[in-house]
Amino acid sequence: MEILIIKNHHTIVNWESKTQYTKYQECDIEKLSSQLTKNKKIKKFVITLLGCTLYFKNVFASTKGIDSLGWTLLGLIRHWAYWILLIWCIVDVVKSGLSGDSKKTLPIVLKYVIIFASMYLIPVIFDAVKGAF
Repeated sequence: MEILIIKNHHTIVNWESKTQYTKYQECDIEKLSSQLTKNKKIKKFVITLLGCTLYFKNVFASTKGIDSLGWTLLGLIRHWAYWILLIWCIVDVVKSGLSGDSKKTLPIVLKYVIIFASMYLIPVIFDAVKGAF
């Protein structure tokens, strides 16, 4: 059996003879499909491969909606968290100032700044990891 790698209806690599073509050669798709359907094991493999490919095409196409929804929700959380963290930070700073612990003011402010910054840094880190693999 001859296995060919085909691009744009032209043979690129003939797997059996392990030769690469520098120029595209014509390949008959009907001949290739008839060779693949002769053997039952290869026919089942090709059908399974095509089924999985078409299924995953639909799954990956639906992730665009999930991504946009996720970014919208993250934007809303960031918007609300900004005001909530700002108010809590001011309340904690005022409490520490009224109790006489003015040395704790900087750690309190830094704590809330780090919490708010993590809402922006963590998605960037996740995207960097996703891009690395």
